[in-house]
Amino acid sequence: MVQFSGSRSVLQETTKELHNDGDIPADVSSVVQSDATYVYGLGLISATDQTGAQRYYFSDGLGSTMVRVNGSAGGAVGDVYTYDVFGNLRSGNASSETMLFTGQQFDNKALGPDKGGLYYLRQRYYDPTLGRFLTQDPMRGSASSPQTANPYAYVSNNPTNWVDPSGLDREGAQIFGCDAGLLFGAIFMMAVGLAIIGLSVSVPGGLGAVALASETTTAVGVLEGTHLLVAAGPIAAGGGTLGVFGLVALIDSCFDTDIRHLQ
Repeated sequence: MVQFSGSRSVLQETTKELHNDGDIPADVSSVVQSDATYVYGLGLISATDQTGAQRYYFSDGLGSTMVRVNGSAGGAVGDVYTYDVFGNLRSGNASSETMLFTGQQFDNKALGPDKGGLYYLRQRYYDPTLGRFLTQDPMRGSASSPQTANPYAYVSNNPTNWVDPSGLDREGAQIFGCDAGLLFGAIFMMAVGLAIIGLSVSVPGGLGAVALASETTTAVGVLEGTHLLVAAGPIAAGGGTLGVFGLVALIDSCFDTDIRHLQ
């Protein structure tokens, strides 16, 4: 059994969102459209039209529909779709399917006959031909991500790794609620920063200790130790700076601290 939770206007069609009340896993919901009922889990699973005919979707890592199988025809493959990096169809029939690139709704008549189409991404419409949104981002860009300063850019011009179903902010793979890409990058920066600090402290001290223990404190040995100690300060400072940047990136990957959300 499902319960009505809201409605919205999508490409001049009214849709209704229906959410499960416990008969199936809580992360699965159904969206009833004027011509079909779409069932979602972690992505688009299936659709049933008004005649009862079913079709099932197989997607890639971004959630883009790659293969559509006709459940009412014994599981026969109906259509196969491929896309370029920004979502333009390379193969497949857009007139027979609306849920395409990143699993979002495509209107192939939005710009008129034979003029391409637009993706409905809630807050804004996205033109895959241009690789840009048609209207400005209502939120300001982030100082930590200069690509977001362009108010028309789609997913910071990195559509192979990010999606933007809301039309407001890019989304990527998640690990424990943290952005996977930022998380790994932050951990790497912190590790490198700590390693640099460790080397800058241990190497000069170690050489100095060896020189004293062996009583080889010649002018050459003292001079070399002095050079290493002088160089250790900037190296440690660089490692510390890198570590701080890594820590900031780590916090930003797991918590919604981006200034875009504080306007």
